[in-house]
Amino acid sequence: MSTSVAVRLENIHKTLGGRPILSSIHLTVEKGEFVTLLGPSGCGKSTTLNVIAGFLHPDQGEVYIHEKKVNRVPPYKRDLGMVFQSYSLFPHMTVYSNVEYGLKLRKVPREERKRRIKEALDLVKMGEFLDRYPRQLSGGQRQRVAIARALVVRPDLMLLDEPLSNLDAKLRQELRLEIKRLQHELGVTTIFVTHDQEEALSMSDRIIVMNSGRIEQIGSPVEIYQRPKSEFVYTFIGKSNQLTGQIHLNGNKASVLMNGIQHEKQDIWFPLDKTNDITFIQNGSRSLIDQQKVKVYLRPEHIHIINHDLKQTQTYVLQEEDTHWARIHAIINQVNYLGVQWEIIVQSGEINLLVQTNHISSELTEGSEVELRWRPENMFIVTD
Repeated sequence: MSTSVAVRLENIHKTLGGRPILSSIHLTVEKGEFVTLLGPSGCGKSTTLNVIAGFLHPDQGEVYIHEKKVNRVPPYKRDLGMVFQSYSLFPHMTVYSNVEYGLKLRKVPREERKRRIKEALDLVKMGEFLDRYPRQLSGGQRQRVAIARALVVRPDLMLLDEPLSNLDAKLRQELRLEIKRLQHELGVTTIFVTHDQEEALSMSDRIIVMNSGRIEQIGSPVEIYQRPKSEFVYTFIGKSNQLTGQIHLNGNKASVLMNGIQHEKQDIWFPLDKTNDITFIQNGSRSLIDQQKVKVYLRPEHIHIINHDLKQTQTYVLQEEDTHWARIHAIINQVNYLGVQWEIIVQSGEINLLVQTNHISSELTEGSEVELRWRPENMFIVTD
């Protein structure tokens, strides 16, 4: 086994209160990686972290840290730093004493303690708050102290369990950048738990998407977002529109006949030799069956919204030969300005769709008749 492996989980199972929480978890984390466990509440991500930390023991399977089996090794002997959602600072201790605590347990000499505490607090920009108590600090400052307390022992492994979830949006953004900076600067292997997909996408080298106690997909942020391997991953990561339809086969071409949309030509066709450009989820088979029912997912940012009069968008001028694009008629119901982009809700027949764009023509207002277009390869198709 590679000496670059920091953490390895083999076939981990865990039941709590008679309910299975983890099933068949296999995971390898390389030294120096920033890996995020991402998923909805109750999916098992925090349980997985606690199994790695040693606060929970697996019912089945093996936990290795630096290729040493640690199933029964207590947390304080696993050479790791842990940061919790609730900070877990000692309220009766100053910032200095809180950060010093782990060093005292390890019997680090006093002068060495003083030097390392200063280094750790300076890293998180809390060096001037040595004598304050947790109650005298803001939420963001308390979390910085918790991170310094974890770093000061110089762990080989950092575990962070939703450390930013109690903070407001601006502080989350600031500490997100700070944690990533520290991890890059120190090179410490880091496993981060969150249900926030933006945090996972912006911070991680790799993301482990979990659902119902199982791993759905492991990959880079780009792979997870652009090449999801399951319907759950696609719908959990980012926003999406869902339509329904049926597959129609005609010679060397296939089409998806869309349900409920307003258009004289409702089928979206594509050459069969181009199906590799489209993501299909179909029980291990990519073969298409005529009249097969499907769900079609589409990202809001992949939809071009066209003013009928101008026949163009800010980002793409349509050409007459672009007949293979999906085209549907729609009416704008709502236009929302979000600062960095616009979100537009449109209705086509019985279907409401969300469109996201960085630019919008001033002529496009509520009640405007528009045409929506997207490339077939941007569809994510799930067959029944």
